[in-house]
Amino acid sequence: MCLAVSAAYLRYRRELKVWLYARGCSLHCVKEDEMDEEKLFDVFLSFSSKDGGWVNAELLPGVEALGFSVCTYERNFKGGFLLQDIIRDAVACSRRTLLLLTQNFVESDWCRLEFRLSYQRAVEDRINRLVIVLVEEVAPDAMDEDLRMYVRAANYLRWGEPRFWDKLLYSLPKKDASKKLIPHKEPGHPVSPIAPTK
Repeated sequence: MCLAVSAAYLRYRRELKVWLYARGCSLHCVKEDEMDEEKLFDVFLSFSSKDGGWVNAELLPGVEALGFSVCTYERNFKGGFLLQDIIRDAVACSRRTLLLLTQNFVESDWCRLEFRLSYQRAVEDRINRLVIVLVEEVAPDAMDEDLRMYVRAANYLRWGEPRFWDKLLYSLPKKDASKKLIPHKEPGHPVSPIAPTK
């Protein structure tokens, strides 16, 4: 009996954690909370501009309805800066990067840069900061080698799968109602190409 329960737990532990978290059980890590105290956003949305209509109509309202602050191109990127610097700052000042994987995404040089910078940040911080949502089927040979290897190795969500929003909630930063992420500015802090959402 004990062996059967252990085997079932090992097989379904992620599903169990998702189910528990969606019902209010806290499963967060203090180390991550301490590292992220001064981040401006909970989530940076990484997607192809060709998918912007769908993102703004479907995904973005759902993520914000869950109570997350979201960094997007249209709202938060300031002009007058190099795009690679803007992307680097967006990744650095967000607790997670939510990468929306589509054919348009894999065809975009800028989107591939967003993936590489997000992955690099996750490795440096030793925290899984990159959440991938497979919006549509993308042939593995259409992806560059790094993205293909990451998708093979990582858990990812599929848009429209059962309990998608519960799984996304579990994958995003854990929310603590007693804490608010407040932007912190130090005197002499360099100008950022990322503007807080108003």
